Amino acid sequence: MIGDMLHNQYHIVDELGHGGYSIVWLVQDTHEKQYVALTVNIAELAPRGAKTLRALSGFSEHPGRDTIPAFLDEFEDQILAQQFDVLGPLPSD
Repeated sequence: MIGDMLHNQYHIVDELGHGGYSIVWLVQDTHEKQYVALTVNIAELAPRGAKTLRALSGFSEHPGRDTIPAFLDEFEDQILAQQFDVLGPLPSD
């Protein structure tokens, strides 16, 4: 997957992590010219995460709002883009 382009917008740079429900990729958003985390769901229950994140993103007045990752995009019912600050290089395996 590294090097692939998803949704004609997200260029996959590296894998950030994976678990039982999803794989998280570091991608470059070629439209917005920024790096974002792209979550690719690999389990049936995972699409609820997008619905939950969209709902949480609507609380613009809540004092904890800044701790919720920005919801940027969703496509193919299994892929969700979230914006995170890039804090530095990835740790080596």
